Amino acid sequence: MSCFARRDGLCTDQVLPKDPKARTRTRSERTAQAREAAVDPTFTEAVGQLEEAFHAQLRDLISMLNMSTHLEPNLASLCARLDFNHYYV
Repeated sequence: MSCFARRDGLCTDQVLPKDPKARTRTRSERTAQAREAAVDPTFTEAVGQLEEAFHAQLRDLISMLNMSTHLEPNLASLCARLDFNHYYV
């Protein structure tokens, strides 16, 4: 579904109204929606689960790349840049 087809007003690629008052009102509405979503327990739990899944997949990717560095020397450089502070490994 395209962002322009959504009716909830949460898409960032929608154009804000030209009228300054309408623009302010639209921004206020979007800010209120974002704040409500941020404190919604189901939203924060879903974001937490996505974050955990992302980190797990990134750790797996870096591990697989590290195992293949003997085949391709540029992979060592890529791994070093992906995990420059050794957060994932």
